[in-house]
Formats: sequence, C-alpha cells, structure tokens
Amino acid sequence: MKSLLTSFTLLLLFVLCSPQLARGQERGPSAGKAQALKGVKVSSVSGWKEVISDRGRFRVLFPREPTVVDSSGGPAGLHGFSLSEGGIQWKAVYNDFPDPTTDDPEQLRRAYRESAQVMAGRGGKLLRQEEVTLNGKLGTEMVIEGGGKLRFTRAFIVARRMYILEVVYKREAGGDSTLPKDVGQFFDSFTFWE
Repeated sequence: MKSLLTSFTLLLLFVLCSPQLARGQERGPSAGKAQALKGVKVSSVSGWKEVISDRGRFRVLFPREPTVVDSSGGPAGLHGFSLSEGGIQWKAVYNDFPDPTTDDPEQLRRAYRESAQVMAGRGGKLLRQEEVTLNGKLGTEMVIEGGGKLRFTRAFIVARRMYILEVVYKREAGGDSTLPKDVGQFFDSFTFWE
C-alpha cells in the first residue's frame, strides 16, 4: 500500500499546501453523467473491465477486474481502484479537498508543473509533461522515470476533487516517454462528471 500512496501523496500534499489553489472558484459548465459517458474517447476494449464509481463520479476501463482502494483513514484519503498484473500497476483514484480549488488555468498549470517537479525530484527524472483537457477541465499528463520504474500519470483537479490515473511499469533507465497503447486506452477510457 505504501507504493500506492507515495506519488499520489506527494502530488496531493503539494496541491493542498498551495495557497493559490485553496481559494474558492467560479463554477463553469459541468458535465452530467450521461453526457460524460457518451463523450468518452474509449468506450470499450476487448477483454477489459468497465468500472463506474457513482460515489467518485467517474468511469474507467481496466485490463482485468481491479480491487477497491479506500484509504479514508490515511493521509491522502484516496478512493478508487487498483490492479497489479504482470509487473504493471494500474490506479484510478480520487481525493476530496476540504475547500473548493481554483479553475484559473494559470494557477492550475503552475501547480501541475510544480507537482511534477516534486514527484520527479525524489530520485526520478521528468521525461515529459503536457496539458490535457477532459470535459472542459484542464489536467496534466506526465511521464517520470526512476527507481527502475516508468510512471505514466494523468491528473485533473475539479472543484473539491482531484482525479489521478497512474500506470507504473517496472523498467530500467532509458525508458521512452511515449504512451504505450494500453496506457493510452486506460487514460482515454476515463471520464468524470459533476
């Protein structure tokens, strides 16, 4: 469980401690469940399992049946799903903040950049980071190499919630920052609603 929380905890603690993000936000248009499910990029993959969390207000596909993650009592308060298979770890989790965060794109970009630097700074190397959007919300996608692992992460901050998708491959240094097909399918099968 410790490995599950390591990168998430760093990312979440940074965002929670950022005073620029802790201010209330103006609410933009929100996607309802039916609209979000209809607009998902990858609706199915042969042999993969669909997981819908009404509590978490998200949907994603996993290569096999995942297990439930619920660390309500832990420092990060993560909820969602996880799967470890063939040396690959798959995670789709969320955390709720006590207060709404900002929707300001510049503040989010800065928080995402700094979070990636903090995550990579623990003996890793940031290979790539870029902006992504989903349902009109700004997110980040990053690839970090370190500790014999290649970590693909996609995250979105939406009001009081942060969604984090992560796939970790066991690999030696010199990894490619290109998203493998299965990771792309996993990321593009994710959607959320408000």
